[in-house]
Amino acid sequence: SLELAVGVFGGFCAGSKFVVDHQRLSGQGYCFSASLPPMLAAAATTGLELLIKEQGSRQSKLRNLAVILSRRFASSGPDSLSTYWQTDVSETV
Repeated sequence: SLELAVGVFGGFCAGSKFVVDHQRLSGQGYCFSASLPPMLAAAATTGLELLIKEQGSRQSKLRNLAVILSRRFASSGPDSLSTYWQTDVSETV
């Protein structure tokens, strides 16, 4: 999914010719309802280029902030929100 990774919606299929053809032919009813509009395709491309250019700096910052947030939740008591999987590095709350 591109929604959480680069701030747009939709996705793409990558794989062997057989897998891509199967996905394309089996999902014809969804093909055009799930396609990215050109503006969001450009936004996704730019987002992916930024992720490649920054070589993990955003991921590191996100992970550090997730650790801080997780620890604050943990110190708030048992009835507070918690992260899934109960780890310090879960970015999902």
